[in-house]
Amino acid sequence: MQCHAMDRGSIGPSFQTIKAVYQRMKNPEASLMAVIQEGNDANLGPHWGRARMPNGSERPRISDREARQLARWILS
Repeated sequence: MQCHAMDRGSIGPSFQTIKAVYQRMKNPEASLMAVIQEGNDANLGPHWGRARMPNGSERPRISDREARQLARWILS
């Protein structure tokens, strides 16, 4: 919640914006999981603004289970 808010952009886009963009993608849950785990390194964009989404070397590792839970929450 340091970089994202529910309904407004901050360092990163709002969760509502992320949901709207990823729901239009093929296989949105898997794509979002990859970005949650790998940050910008996933190369699955879109990424907004100048801020980078950190990768696993810059923050604690996020398990598949945790990434799936987060992706489903964001897309719900």
